[in-house]
Amino acid sequence: MSVIETATVPLAQQQADALLNVKDLRVTFSTPDGDVTAVNANEFFATCRRNAGHRR
Repeated sequence: MSVIETATVPLAQQQADALLNVKDLRVTFSTPDGDVTAVNANEFFATCRRNAGHRR
């Protein structure tokens, strides 16, 4: 039997380490049938993770 454990990083730490942090993003397209909302995000962020075997 194997056990897989995952560690979670607190949200505040993830946001502090964010490679990209976007707030209040809204994208709307006009169409003949009316506006279409493609993105309506309050906030999102992307972090950069390093792999042990990755070298630059």
